[in-house]
Amino acid sequence: MTEEKYTLKHAITGFVIAAIIILISGTVLTFSGDQIAILTGLGSSFVGSFLIATSTSLPEVVTVYVALKLNNHNLAAASIFGSNLFNLLILVLCDFLYPGSILLAASPTNIYTGGFLLLSSLVVTIAIFRAQTKRLSIALPLLMLLFYASSMVLLYLLR
Repeated sequence: MTEEKYTLKHAITGFVIAAIIILISGTVLTFSGDQIAILTGLGSSFVGSFLIATSTSLPEVVTVYVALKLNNHNLAAASIFGSNLFNLLILVLCDFLYPGSILLAASPTNIYTGGFLLLSSLVVTIAIFRAQTKRLSIALPLLMLLFYASSMVLLYLLR
C-alpha cells in the first residue's frame, strides 16, 4: 500500500491559495482590460469580449483539447456546456445582487454578444446531437468560426 503524498488539509490549503490567486489575477485582468480599452480606444465591450474572454477561456480550450486527444468526447462536451452553464449561473447570481436588472443595464453591444453566444451554443448543441458525418463535422466548426469572427467585427464596429 502506498502512502498518500497529500493530506486533506494540504489539499484544502492548496485549493484556497489557488482560489485567492485566481481572484486577485481576475481583478487585475479586468483593470488591465479597462486600461487597454482606454489607451487603444477599442472600447471596453470589445476588449472584454475579445481579449479578456479569450484569455480566461484558454484553460477550458486546453481541457477540451486534452479530452479530445484522449478520445473522451463526453468530457469535452461536458466541459464546454458546464462552463457555459456556470457562467450563466454567475450572471443570475449577479442579477440578484445588482440594484435593478443587470440585463436592462447591459449595453446594446453586450446584447449582440449574448445573441451570438446563443447562436454558437445552438451550433454546438446541433453538433453533439446529430450523427457525425464528414461533411457535418467540417461545416459546424467553420460555422462556429464564422459566428465568432462576425461577433468580433460587430463588437469592433459598435465600439
